[in-house]
Amino acid sequence: RLYQHPHISDQRCIGLYSSRRPIVPRDSGRMASTRQMRLILLLGSVREGRMCDRVAAYVQRKLENANHDVRVYDPKEKMFPMLYKPAHYYKPAEAHTKPQWLADAEQEFKDADGFVMISAEYNRSIPPALSNMISHFGSNVYKFKPFAVVTYSVGRFCGLHAGEQIVTMMNHLGATPVPPMLHIGAVAKSISEDGSLIDQTIDTGLNRLITYLSWYSGALRSQIETHGPPADGGVRK
Repeated sequence: RLYQHPHISDQRCIGLYSSRRPIVPRDSGRMASTRQMRLILLLGSVREGRMCDRVAAYVQRKLENANHDVRVYDPKEKMFPMLYKPAHYYKPAEAHTKPQWLADAEQEFKDADGFVMISAEYNRSIPPALSNMISHFGSNVYKFKPFAVVTYSVGRFCGLHAGEQIVTMMNHLGATPVPPMLHIGAVAKSISEDGSLIDQTIDTGLNRLITYLSWYSGALRSQIETHGPPADGGVRK
């Protein structure tokens, strides 16, 4: 069920991200279990018969069981329109013209400690519903915050191309990728409709992802609170 990368030996789909081993303190697991995060969970599909509901249910349950506050942004429910004017394009004098739903969402993104993207892969690319939702906000809500990527597919390729492109997009917005990505192949045979696991090996990958996400969130927040953003100003107002 797990995709074997054709050019990397002994490397399974779960956790495939980089050939380098990221540096994390030995006690990162304890840190992850004690610090609560406020997270935005972004779903990437609105297509009929989508599989993201089962993946999102599994990921959300794991995050909440770890005592994290999770806000779900589902483009099928929140119905972001085709991008016309992103939140950060409104000048201070135009603030009163910003739609209330957009202002509320922007504030939730600003208040978040990190982001988790759950995405399928459409035509070797990011699903348009996800990129459209991300693009409604500028780097002022993403910069100096970690993000994690969970991709899936009904076949054996696990959404790898979409995952790589999400990393590129979010890097451009100033967010920091968490080194382990979780890629799930044959999703219908790996996770049931209610979000319970069929393939128990997936749990190891998600536990690791949550540990890293918590550590990066705490490290980045501590650095900003102690030293502020970089000298060039960092976050755009």
